[in-house]
Amino acid sequence: MREGKTTEGESLLKRALSIRQAAFGPDHPDVGNSLNNLAALYSLEGRYSEAEPMYHRSLEIAEKSLGPNHPDVASGLNNLAELYRSEKKYVEAEPLYKRALDIREKALGPDHSDVAQSLDNLAGVLILKSKEINVDLLYLRALAIRKKVFGLESSQVVASLNDLGVAYAEEGKFPEAERTFSETMALLDRRTTPDVPTLAIIYTNMANLYQMEGKHRKAKKMAERAKALREREGSPS
Repeated sequence: MREGKTTEGESLLKRALSIRQAAFGPDHPDVGNSLNNLAALYSLEGRYSEAEPMYHRSLEIAEKSLGPNHPDVASGLNNLAELYRSEKKYVEAEPLYKRALDIREKALGPDHSDVAQSLDNLAGVLILKSKEINVDLLYLRALAIRKKVFGLESSQVVASLNDLGVAYAEEGKFPEAERTFSETMALLDRRTTPDVPTLAIIYTNMANLYQMEGKHRKAKKMAERAKALREREGSPS
């Protein structure tokens, strides 16, 4: 059933691409959008070798029609970088994330939410590429942007704090990681409606942190809390 739906979706996207190519020519931005959509589907299905040339072609069209420093070009760079990241090609992904960040900073300003996303993406691939690189400054800047744009207690800030805590833990900055996770839990505790899935993630990350520190009793306690929350979330209401 799912495969049938995927095939139908692919057929529709291919038809849209064909129509746009015939109507507008091969270098029209709408053709680039169709190529990007089809590449996204292939990437989602793990068909990376088919997705890659389409992302490249979509990016080429965007650069030609919009200019090399347009925000849509940054989005295309980000999509291609995400593909490489999925393939564990971190060396190839890094410069694409860096260029996307540079374009967004110049085109949208340093405090735009898309800049925060680019900072997160770059930090994430640097962690995967090398544990030696200090990426917490990238996450700290993304956090500052989201506090300014979305508010101090927003879901976006909670997610940023969690990313920062994980980065601190990976870098061996355990006190900073524990403080950041505690701040995240304090934000969640102040909500009138509990965010159970996010709380479970934070408890799991704290369990991992305590395990790294050799604090096995605390790690077990946090892991049990995370398990209890997940079981509660999965149980019928």
